Amino acid sequence: MTSHRDVSRYREATEGRRFRREMNFAADFGLFARTKVSHNLHHFGLSTNDVNFKEAFKDVKFVLCGSNAVVMQRVARYISEQLSAPVPYGSRVRNLSKKERFAVFKAVRKWISSMLYCATRSVEVGSVIITTCAVNALMQPHFETCSFGTRMQYDSSLDAELVKELCQICKSMDIDYTTGLTMESNDFYEEEGRLDGGLCAYKRKQQKSYLEKLYSQGVKNMQMGCSCFAAFCKRVNAKGTKSYASTICCTGIVNVCLADRFDEGQYPLPAVKLELYEMMPCEVVVQLMKKQLKPEGTGYL
Repeated sequence: MTSHRDVSRYREATEGRRFRREMNFAADFGLFARTKVSHNLHHFGLSTNDVNFKEAFKDVKFVLCGSNAVVMQRVARYISEQLSAPVPYGSRVRNLSKKERFAVFKAVRKWISSMLYCATRSVEVGSVIITTCAVNALMQPHFETCSFGTRMQYDSSLDAELVKELCQICKSMDIDYTTGLTMESNDFYEEEGRLDGGLCAYKRKQQKSYLEKLYSQGVKNMQMGCSCFAAFCKRVNAKGTKSYASTICCTGIVNVCLADRFDEGQYPLPAVKLELYEMMPCEVVVQLMKKQLKPEGTGYL
């Protein structure tokens, strides 16, 4: 039987561990926050009350977004190894987020590149897809949202020169790749034309017709959040965005095909092959990093 004293000791120990984690995170970056107004990254559970964001992340050159914490931890470790900044023996790449749903890893020290994993149409499984433009479900090249009850539209086009550079890297690495539009979807089922959702208002014939129509218009894959991501980065670069006046945000989206939506009867990928394919966008982006960092000096850091 657990006593009240045992419960109190457990709570004290838990709170102590949490406090030490927070202190260690701040200590890793040297300075605690001393801002008059606190700023919060709510999805990561980080606040300027605990950490000075400018000191913690001032040396960041690349930001990569991916599918889940496990994959991104592998990505962070791979980047550290490839860019000559291996994690010291006995240490590990650590998740800095205090929330369970989202993770953030800092691997090495302003391009923004998004690495995503998706289902595609008539693209061979394992092929890399380099997005030329992110479009919404109506095939329009913008992200649409509402602000104070007003419908807003933001350009979601991507950097054409970066697309070319990523294609050249894939060629040099002898990786199968293709380019095309990536369609934003607001849900995983009906908006992506799937038949296995809780609600389904169409038949297989309609699904096939819809997928063929998208493919004929240049859509190679679907990905939730792609046009939002592209539009956000585009707005950061827009003239008149005073808060980010010194930021140059060159944005690309690199996907890998994990399933062909025209072949609904295919079996799931084996775990080993899935892990191999998931790292392919990372391998491409790391080569881009090396290319961008090399002119700065003899090394990559």
